[in-house]
Amino acid sequence: MLSGKEKSVLKKQLNAIQGQLKAIEKMVEKDRDVEEIFIQCKAVEGIIQKAIYGVMDELLRKKFAEVLVKAVNDCPGECPNCDNIEELKKQFANMSLKEVHKYLLGINPAVRSKNIAIKVL
Repeated sequence: MLSGKEKSVLKKQLNAIQGQLKAIEKMVEKDRDVEEIFIQCKAVEGIIQKAIYGVMDELLRKKFAEVLVKAVNDCPGECPNCDNIEELKKQFANMSLKEVHKYLLGINPAVRSKNIAIKVL
């Protein structure tokens, strides 16, 4: 769940992306120079990166931490996944966003069953 602040930040980023995309569309219609269009596309890419890694990264990491804590609590030390859970605990801090997402889907059947797919760069 997004907090009020996270929603606000994400909405601003999405509005900026929409504005940039409209500007690029106008540039294409007016046959602007390819280099100018490229620069604007890179600006959109930067805003998307901020949205992904600024807000979504934090949210996925929080969700993964919650799922990992539940897995630890559900496994008193002798479950079949005990070694995997311990390894994930050790690696968690250094995982990329893509890895967090992969493992979140792998250890959380509720998320997997909803067919949640998040593409990450």
